[in-house]
Amino acid sequence: MQLQNTVTDFKNQYLTPISNIPLIDTPYVQDKHDLNVSLDVLANNTRYVERLPAIIKEYEGELSLLTDPSFYSHMDRKLKSGKNLDFEESFCSSIFVCACINLPLKSYLIENGSIFPEGQTHILQSTALLSTLSAKEALKGLNSNEIAGLVSGVLELDTVVRLSANEPVLCFGGMGGDKGYEFVGDSKLFSLSTLASFATSLSGLTHKHHSYPNTSKVAGQTTLEEFGARSDFTCAGEMSDVFNQASLIMTSCHNTRTIHALSHVLRGETINHLIGPLAYTIDSETPVQPFIGVNEKIHPQTLAEAILKMKQRNIQNYDRGVVFAGLSAHPDTFTDTEMRGLTDENYYYNSDDIRNLVRLDEVAPPPYGTLACFFLNDEFLGNYILSPEDFYDEDVLANIELDKLLIQNKYNDIMEANYSALKGDEESKSRYLAMTIGLANFVRFSLHDECALNSDNFTISRNMLRMHTAQAYEDIKNGNAYQKMKQYCEATQRITSSLEYKVK
Repeated sequence: MQLQNTVTDFKNQYLTPISNIPLIDTPYVQDKHDLNVSLDVLANNTRYVERLPAIIKEYEGELSLLTDPSFYSHMDRKLKSGKNLDFEESFCSSIFVCACINLPLKSYLIENGSIFPEGQTHILQSTALLSTLSAKEALKGLNSNEIAGLVSGVLELDTVVRLSANEPVLCFGGMGGDKGYEFVGDSKLFSLSTLASFATSLSGLTHKHHSYPNTSKVAGQTTLEEFGARSDFTCAGEMSDVFNQASLIMTSCHNTRTIHALSHVLRGETINHLIGPLAYTIDSETPVQPFIGVNEKIHPQTLAEAILKMKQRNIQNYDRGVVFAGLSAHPDTFTDTEMRGLTDENYYYNSDDIRNLVRLDEVAPPPYGTLACFFLNDEFLGNYILSPEDFYDEDVLANIELDKLLIQNKYNDIMEANYSALKGDEESKSRYLAMTIGLANFVRFSLHDECALNSDNFTISRNMLRMHTAQAYEDIKNGNAYQKMKQYCEATQRITSSLEYKVK
């Protein structure tokens, strides 16, 4: 279908494509699923198209910027002159991009007075706008208004389903883009956040949003499919059933929204690595607890500030959380200048040397430190630099071998490490995985405690963090985490629709 198809077409034709840019071949289209089709059916079954007019009406004020035919040139000129976008400009920028892909969204916006370029020009301008934002992120940094606006637009108008829950949901996300540790060459870590999600769902509701790899060998969706899980949900009921049975839901960006298709067709990084980790498929009423890893391009505090701004606008009900990054050395070895640079957001963006101290969007493996920014309700709690000793005592740390944690960036090697870590077959990998689980459960269960953080000297309660990390390791060693993975995979296989993709 062409872009000029009317809204009536979308209402009357059952499987009219939602996306103007279908993903082709593997991994997006396989014998077991076609994510283009499952997105279309999910949108139909959640009445996404019928709900769009009311959402557009709610944001009519912000969307008024799109009635200017020069919107793209204004944004392009402003960004290239070194200026920052405000929330509304960023919000509309994400909608401008989504509308070049999302057919019903574009049709409704045009009916509402928005003006877009015709044909391929819209796709070209959207690609250029993403590239300019990505360059700004790398060279200068995106601010909290820009991040909040970009994420809010995608979450509110491009995401076809958002689940509800009757208790807070711990939500994993990560930017990717690891630099790794230079002395080990072409290596990476295994799939920490995906594996940790299974373990944290043992004690409470957990959400993980994932995708297929774009510029790496393995991503969250790849790992899940290797384990045997499915992500091609076709109705909210299926998703809720899995969520209720497993206390866990892992959703695919390719199955729930359109914007990620553009970067995957281009086979290059855009700013989607910022949108995915924050745009949870959870509704705006349910309390969510973000657990987000960032790379060197974004200071954790910037992302925390964006989260709080989104909460103020009722985009998502962020309850508590942490944004973190793995560092290049043990905290004891940093100079006073480096410590200041890591914990001072403004200093951080003005020093390439300080930014280069960030190596991973993960909790760092021993002997390295982790920069963590905590927040609770509407309050920013500060930036902390965690050491391996905050997680384990010295006797345990002596048994964690770094060379067993860094994996060759090859599919089989990474998947072998994933199995080994989750099953508890190798102490170093499982102990390291437990650090991520431990910090997540510290946020979930202890962050509200007045003794959890010491704001006088910016230290974390070792007793609390070690307790959660020890319990996480026990959950791995006794097989509970691995069994949880199997339970989740079986639930998705049992509940997910067959290839008939029936409308419910």
